[in-house]
Amino acid sequence: MQAIGTNLRRLRVRAGLTQDALAGMLHVTRQTVSSWEIGRTEPDLDTLLALAEALHCDVTELIYGVKRNGYQQYQRRWIVCSMVCGAVLLALLVLQLVLVPALEARQGMTYSLLAYSIYRLCVPQLGFFTGGILLCALASVWLPVRVAGKGRRWLLAAGILSALPPLVLAVTALFAQNAGSILRPVIRLYYPAVVQPLGRFLIQQLAPFVAAVCGFLGWKR
Repeated sequence: MQAIGTNLRRLRVRAGLTQDALAGMLHVTRQTVSSWEIGRTEPDLDTLLALAEALHCDVTELIYGVKRNGYQQYQRRWIVCSMVCGAVLLALLVLQLVLVPALEARQGMTYSLLAYSIYRLCVPQLGFFTGGILLCALASVWLPVRVAGKGRRWLLAAGILSALPPLVLAVTALFAQNAGSILRPVIRLYYPAVVQPLGRFLIQQLAPFVAAVCGFLGWKR
């Protein structure tokens, strides 16, 4: 059975074993292990049990490629999601190291706080939101991170509510120059809160992170 051979090779590599090492543990020849992996022959039931013990896996994972709980590890979508989030965080780090000094220098020359304020009030939220998604995606690579039933709706609602404060802050930062009478009360409410360390932590760090985690769990089926 070709599937068993493919799973056997993947699990052997994951365990860090060579064909010779695995053959020695099972008291068979390397050619026998190679024959199993290419699908030329099949191990019997007793040998499958011995293989599962040697590879520290379940027999069902060896036969079907999934663990007993039915969760398929190393799904491509979560690996890709983790890579994209990592790239976004890396780009934000580069911005922090390169763009912030330039904005601070420009602020000193032009006495304009607009560009610097937009960066400070928008980019941190994006970083913590991306970090929350990255954490959930990395966990989903190995574990069945999911919520069933009505809990998904509550988490999705909590994610949306948590996203509102940093979203409002970002919008007010982007349109503060031409805010008019509509946004001025919001600016008066939010700006003092963001200046304080606790307010900055709650609005710019905790809220987007919680929004990402709750939104991920509420959206994931």
